[in-house]
Amino acid sequence: MINLILILFVSQMPYPMPHMKQGSQGGEWRPYNFKGTEYFKYEVKGVEDGKIKKGYEIIDIKKSGDKYKVKIEGKYGESEGTFTTTVNNKEDIPGAIMGQAMFNPYLAPLAIALFSPAWTLYFGFTGMSLEEGSKWKTKDDEGNVTEMEVTASETYAGKKGKKLVVKENGKETWVIVWAKDVALPLYIKMGKEGEETYELKLVEYKE
Repeated sequence: MINLILILFVSQMPYPMPHMKQGSQGGEWRPYNFKGTEYFKYEVKGVEDGKIKKGYEIIDIKKSGDKYKVKIEGKYGESEGTFTTTVNNKEDIPGAIMGQAMFNPYLAPLAIALFSPAWTLYFGFTGMSLEEGSKWKTKDDEGNVTEMEVTASETYAGKKGKKLVVKENGKETWVIVWAKDVALPLYIKMGKEGEETYELKLVEYKE
């Protein structure tokens, strides 16, 4: 499992960026912009080698003096565990989580899906309109077609967010629901049906 996490994390390259129209707006959401006082609980479902794995992941962040205490608790299939660490700055929180997620099987859904570089890059670029109904379509030199669409709004754990669907050659590969004021996705699903997939749904959130 640890090798699988490393391979998937390194191999996840972003899909081709859609053409940017002059005057369009983007960068409305900054992933991992933690407030330093949040509590996230996700329901998790994964399909690996045709077998379904279920569980949960909890990220609990508290202020501790002038520092921040980060506690992670999770269960994925038969694997489970917990760890707690302290970081100096809010900006150090994502790295502290990933440092554990890449080497602990019970945190695999965090490393592979929730903290994947394959989708976070989209939200770091300016020039993308992320309003409901926005669509893009690209075709590479090998004939692979990527489609992206902001399809609707959905609510998880009391937070309403926008939904982005990404398809490759007609097959759904990513679904992301995000809220501008929440540091992590409200919902995320990656992978093609019939292959390995990972799905995380936010069921409890506090700040």
